[in-house]
Amino acid sequence: MISSTVQTNISTKPVQRDMERKTFRSVAHAAASIRKDAIASIQFTKNIRAYLWKTRKGVRKKVPYYQPSPPGRPVYGHRTAGFFRAAIAFAVERDNASIGPQHSKVGEGMKIHEHGGIRDGVQYPRRSVMQPALERNLDRFAKSMRVEIT
Repeated sequence: MISSTVQTNISTKPVQRDMERKTFRSVAHAAASIRKDAIASIQFTKNIRAYLWKTRKGVRKKVPYYQPSPPGRPVYGHRTAGFFRAAIAFAVERDNASIGPQHSKVGEGMKIHEHGGIRDGVQYPRRSVMQPALERNLDRFAKSMRVEIT
């Protein structure tokens, strides 16, 4: 008769580390894709509604005032306001991401456009950029994350 004894020592740390790395990669990929989609949704316009005269350091300058986007559509950008696109950024931590316009670049402007509201006595309708981008990418990344984690 043959007998044997087997003792195993299983460490789950490498598996957990690998899962965390894949989760981080998936979250970072999703955040970058949502950012790219949001930037692409800001279309440029050349429609000028009026011209405004601005005075700076004693010099009067004729500045175009562009047609705003229709309510419910993403904001329009134009030649001098491409900074809306450049202001959208993302930051990724271990298992979550923050995506949106940087307050240091656009201030409260994009927040008012995203959610609607009153600023300086003017009512702004909702012109979301980030919410539609998230909704367009939600199904795609929910499926890919489920596959990578399990």
